[in-house]
Amino acid sequence: MKKILATIFFSFIWCETSNAESQQICDWIVDEVYADLLNQGSNDHLFVVVGNDGKCEYGRGTEKQDGFNDCEKHRKEKGINGECKLFAIGKKKFLENKTALKTGCIKGNCINGKGTFKWPNGDQYNGEWKNEKPHGLGTFAWVDGTKYIGDWKFGLQDGQGTVTWANGDKYIGGRKKGQADGQGTFIFANGTTQSGEWKNGNLIERDSSGIAIGCVEGNCDNGKGTFKWPNGDKYEGDWSNGQRTGQGKYFYSSGGGVYTGEWKNNNRHGEGTMIWNDGVKQVAIWEMDKPVKTISLSKNFIFKGGSEWKDGDIINKKDPSNFINLSFVEKKKVLGYDKRTLTNKYTKDGWGKSSFTVFVFNASFENSKDILINVNDEFKTNKKAKKQAIKWAKIYGQMPKFLKKNVKEIFIHKGKAGWAGGQGTIVIHTDYLTNENKKYAEELMFHELTHASLDWWWGGSVNEEKWKNAVSTDKYYISEYAWELPGNEDLAETVLWWYASRCKADRISKKNNEKVNKFLTNRFKYLDEQNYDMHPSNCIN
Repeated sequence: MKKILATIFFSFIWCETSNAESQQICDWIVDEVYADLLNQGSNDHLFVVVGNDGKCEYGRGTEKQDGFNDCEKHRKEKGINGECKLFAIGKKKFLENKTALKTGCIKGNCINGKGTFKWPNGDQYNGEWKNEKPHGLGTFAWVDGTKYIGDWKFGLQDGQGTVTWANGDKYIGGRKKGQADGQGTFIFANGTTQSGEWKNGNLIERDSSGIAIGCVEGNCDNGKGTFKWPNGDKYEGDWSNGQRTGQGKYFYSSGGGVYTGEWKNNNRHGEGTMIWNDGVKQVAIWEMDKPVKTISLSKNFIFKGGSEWKDGDIINKKDPSNFINLSFVEKKKVLGYDKRTLTNKYTKDGWGKSSFTVFVFNASFENSKDILINVNDEFKTNKKAKKQAIKWAKIYGQMPKFLKKNVKEIFIHKGKAGWAGGQGTIVIHTDYLTNENKKYAEELMFHELTHASLDWWWGGSVNEEKWKNAVSTDKYYISEYAWELPGNEDLAETVLWWYASRCKADRISKKNNEKVNKFLTNRFKYLDEQNYDMHPSNCIN
């Protein structure tokens, strides 16, 4: 986002008394109090304060501090918002003359007409007035050296004008409500320029088609504003420090839909509603752009629960395995993955790391690279650990080759925690599978391997944009689990049933096969186009 400098805000603090009365009070202090001091031949320290509301007061004392304290006492009693300044010590003046203290309307008519108004801080306006506000042509000079010459409407720069900064920067062009607006040119002190159409203090950029991009409305730094991206995305809502923070609405141009709700640091964060282009509506609590708790969802899925639990015979013990051999490497302490140490499954790391000791085995496979199998020493002996390693190596060997591409190692633990896959790693907890659901071990392994080798979140081969486009066109999800967490689980849930349809169609019901092909047409088409190596399965996709 381009940071724009051509914005000057202007505000007035109006006097409680008329300008004439205010000046008379200040004149009284100078003409009477100071004159009396001189007549007395006193060397008193005279301090004077002029408030932002035009009120004036003074203090005297034989010592400098006494004079200041006397002035401060009266200032506080009168409720004057200002600073006590040393005016004179006897005949020696420190403020040149009484006009240095003059504020308010110091010349002409500052109500309806032409006049000059001076603020206690030194800012000054000279020009036309209407209803006690600058209106018409006028010049405002700030004490920091900034100056505006141009049109005014009821106290705000509005029309055509020129702003000049003390550093030499200059803006010439349209103004509205105190900000650059319309056609204008910003001239930097070094001679470079920015010319074009401005809106709310921001230079409007346009893409090759002439469509405005960038901050096209409001304040996209701190406030409410609308920002458009070259890809067609648009955000309308609250901003803080140049980031989407607060309440806002985001329009995703490519297959994404619309999100309305809370934001923090450019991420969906808090309660919000996501409506995808396929009509799926999800109301959820979001953390760092991920849904962590679903409040309500429109039901647009094929299978209840997770697809890996739908049919335990997609892959079974009869299927060939390309597992060849297992060899012991060493026993050592590692910093590895254990889902029992999970802290936040929605962080990019995916799951927590902890320190534990493992039996390390090397597993070799036909037509696939070797991997390491790390068995937690909670299995006690090398023999028991090896038994576990062989069991899961055989199942791993049944998986198609394209799912093994990125896998480097497997961790095996006891416990009932769920499994995980990603970052070239599979995490297995043996007690997660009960006697009733042990037949789903192969399908569960397939699911996690999809995360490890295909999921773009972990550096996998599936193209995120193309996949999401396919999702938006299909309008359905394979399972409730995918529907609840489309960004995290849709891919892993879908690939298993594409594989079943293409390679094991005789093991799934005709009805389910028809469903997945009907409702997931574009996802399946994308997967077909990848020409994946299915070894050791014998099938044609």
